[in-house]
Amino acid sequence: MHSSLHRLYKEYLKSTHKYMSYTSFCRVKPFWIVKPKMSDRDTCRCVKHANMAFMTDKLHQLKIMTKPASDDELCAHLCCHNTSNRKQCMYSECSLCKNKQLPVVVPPEKMDENTVYSQRVNTTESRIDKTRSR
Repeated sequence: MHSSLHRLYKEYLKSTHKYMSYTSFCRVKPFWIVKPKMSDRDTCRCVKHANMAFMTDKLHQLKIMTKPASDDELCAHLCCHNTSNRKQCMYSECSLCKNKQLPVVVPPEKMDENTVYSQRVNTTESRIDKTRSR
């Protein structure tokens, strides 16, 4: 189960009639329950992948695209099984999958609507290092 301690704590409170503070709940948790690390993730959430997820989530929300359900399934739908030329598949340069398209059905009433979705962008910030000696 992949849940945060807060979520597990809320589930605990719902399932029992005994009260325990969140601090005590964290203190008595079994030793094998640990915070996930970045290396435990099986996906990348860089700007490109996050933006792709935002777009596909919006298509699902608008019920324009019902399948595939995940980003991995979407890539599998658009690309052939030969992983050596994945880049050619994504750029529609692969002879096997250049004619594949997204499984979308846009209702006529939504054809002229503008769609707004979230997008991640990288920005550069200027910061002053206060620890640097003068």
